[in-house]
Amino acid sequence: MKKILILFLAFCFLTCVCSGGCKSKNKKERKLAIPKAEATQQTPGGKQKILFPPKPNSPPKVVSAEISPASAFVNTDLTVEVQADDPESDLINYKYQWVKAKAGDSLDKAENLDGEINPTLSRGKFSHGDAIAVKITPSDWYADGKTYQTKFIVVNNSPPEIISSPPDHIAGTLFTYPVKVKDLDNDPIFFSLGEGAPKGITIDSATGLITWDIPPNTTGTFTITVKADDGQEGICFQPVTLTVQAEQATPEEKKE
Repeated sequence: MKKILILFLAFCFLTCVCSGGCKSKNKKERKLAIPKAEATQQTPGGKQKILFPPKPNSPPKVVSAEISPASAFVNTDLTVEVQADDPESDLINYKYQWVKAKAGDSLDKAENLDGEINPTLSRGKFSHGDAIAVKITPSDWYADGKTYQTKFIVVNNSPPEIISSPPDHIAGTLFTYPVKVKDLDNDPIFFSLGEGAPKGITIDSATGLITWDIPPNTTGTFTITVKADDGQEGICFQPVTLTVQAEQATPEEKKE
């Protein structure tokens, strides 16, 4: 009987020890299984709702960008055309910054144009010979992508334009015609006459004033070509046709 009692007590002791150890282990396992506090949300019913963290965002990337038109002049606006890609197909926003290297400067001296942060750069912001580029930074509203810079384009020279018209007729024996030009680059203009001009006709190379002291008894139709050169490979021409008729004697002259 004493042996049975001893065995019973030993069994109870071992049962208590084992039960305590298993209980502690189970608590530890359950604690690891409970989500972290920042990953849960209390619902109206008092239950916890697990919130899954958002997927990592990939910023957009500019694939290509070009300035249009590729042949730029001082009388044209410049616009940049951009193609970009976003891995999550998010809406892409762009930040722009136009840069300019002045004529004669190296490209590494290009500077930001203050306030020029739109996709269009208006005429008047650059001159003949300037090098223009634009920086584009894409954004998907979560993060900015890498800034992309276009290739530089050089603003071309604008040729001069003759805006005056020659006189309709010749009065007397002295013909004059002040040629007027417009040059968008404000280059100094050199004037000259083409081949075939009648003898004695001249043009001032700096002012463009044509003068012809018509010799006596000169009659006929003459065509001259006026040439305006801006010294930057910009040239324009204007043909001028002159008709000289024999002078008609006045009534007084006929009586004599």
